[in-house]
Amino acid sequence: MAALVSAFDPESHRVAMTKRFFRILRELDYPEVHELCLSYREIRQMRQGSKGISFSSVYSDNSGSAGDERSTHRARLAELGLVRCGSARQWSPTWLGLMLVEFLERGGYPPKEPDDSSPGEANSESA
Repeated sequence: MAALVSAFDPESHRVAMTKRFFRILRELDYPEVHELCLSYREIRQMRQGSKGISFSSVYSDNSGSAGDERSTHRARLAELGLVRCGSARQWSPTWLGLMLVEFLERGGYPPKEPDDSSPGEANSESA
């Protein structure tokens, strides 16, 4: 019941996603995180004319073989559900992969903005 109630609380959602991101980051090494961020930037550059990044954005792995460094990192990212590989080595980010990179770029979630309707703040302003 507590999980159901918390599901509608934005702060609980941010806390849960932060924990999830840190669990994922513990599973990744720096080169894999770098590859995820690099791939994200490649997609962002490809789609600069559009607003945001579509989950269906795809980038090709034009590297030589399936066992090269980038392919190895992408395979690990795919194991964790951060990217997926379609036919002909076409890679696309997952929602979770995009959210993780955005989380890293922001340096976490922004601090919660003060609530103007908070009774404590109303009392301190009138004093």
